[in-house]
Amino acid sequence: MRLAINIVGFDDPPGDLTRHGGLGPEPAAVGAAAEAAGVGRLSTTDRYFQMEVMGGADSAMLECCTTLGYLAAHTSTVRLGAHDRRKR
Repeated sequence: MRLAINIVGFDDPPGDLTRHGGLGPEPAAVGAAAEAAGVGRLSTTDRYFQMEVMGGADSAMLECCTTLGYLAAHTSTVRLGAHDRRKR
């Protein structure tokens, strides 16, 4: 069985970007940890604004394609992709 991780939050707690030194180091650390754990897929949500359940529009949200490019530069084996939870 292969596990997948979907990154949906970029600030913890919402509104606090100083806790881990800003936005950049956190996704890179998640990517490295995912690879080290043997995770098969790492994705991020394809949205412009954060979902209400994750803190709302005022919370940090990174653009999907740019985030995936950043993760690609910091990973080598995990598959990357976009996750869209909209009802169709």
